Amino acid sequence: MSISAESLPATPQRSKSARSAKAKEPPPRVPPFHTNTPEDNPVYHDHHCAAAQQIHDPQEGSDVRPLCGLCAHYGYGRYTGWVDTYGKKATDLPANRQTLDGYLARKAELEKQADDPAAKKELAELTAAIEALEPKVDREQRISDRAQHFNDAYKAAIDAGKASGHSTDEVELLADVIMNEAHDKTIGHLARQVLAYAWINRKGGIKQPIYKKGKKGKRDLSHWDQRERRFGKLDKEFEREWYLDSLTDSLKAVTERLSDKLADTDDPAHGATHWYSPDNQPADTPAEERWWENKKEFEEVTIPGVPTGQFRFYKKKKPAPTPPKPH
Repeated sequence: MSISAESLPATPQRSKSARSAKAKEPPPRVPPFHTNTPEDNPVYHDHHCAAAQQIHDPQEGSDVRPLCGLCAHYGYGRYTGWVDTYGKKATDLPANRQTLDGYLARKAELEKQADDPAAKKELAELTAAIEALEPKVDREQRISDRAQHFNDAYKAAIDAGKASGHSTDEVELLADVIMNEAHDKTIGHLARQVLAYAWINRKGGIKQPIYKKGKKGKRDLSHWDQRERRFGKLDKEFEREWYLDSLTDSLKAVTERLSDKLADTDDPAHGATHWYSPDNQPADTPAEERWWENKKEFEEVTIPGVPTGQFRFYKKKKPAPTPPKPH
């Protein structure tokens, strides 16, 4: 089904300074579409990227094509694309599992024939085959499980976002905020859950962090980028697996927060809006940036179960009530 090119968001013209200031903002997300015009590498788009802007006959849907590389750079396609490729390494899992089960059943039969020389020989050969196949099956099972857990967590987060009136971009943004702060595999689920609540507590919703570079730059988060980009810089597969596990857990935290209809009373952050990580805090942090030492403005919120070396949470103190004027 063809859709009108006018229905896609137009790219506004901005001044050079405005373009520079907004350089890291992603283009608008749009419903999946493709073109029927012949292409060297047919793809579909879900962002109004540079390539998508050249399409004059947009057609609804993905047409079972891979996602455009530029669009993947802006959204979670950079994860889902890798997960799809990664998951294909487990394609042989059902057949290998069936073979292994057959080997194990046959081994049990042969072990009952310990006095038979022929059975002994077959058992030795079969044991070697099992020892070679078991690690492969275990590896394929872990790949299959990890890919499935990510896909399930992503879908659940998107569904929770829709049910609570949040767009896909907002869901991904909240997960990115959590990953910016808690991508390390050693960080537990409770810390990520508290971060999800604390961020919404601070911003009054799912909103972009403020991050201006420079010594006097105003910022909500340290080292923030529009899209959490550490994944793309990881070369080793096991590093990407660990990262994907942290992302899956972060998406679960997003789902829990967006599904919570009693967030004001169930808040595991206990109203916290700010945090810092003592273990990662440079010893030479300037005094003007050590906001947590401002006891007049901030009070610490104790979160049992979150190691204080990883995170310490705070909220702003309520202003003291103004004393009544004497009559």
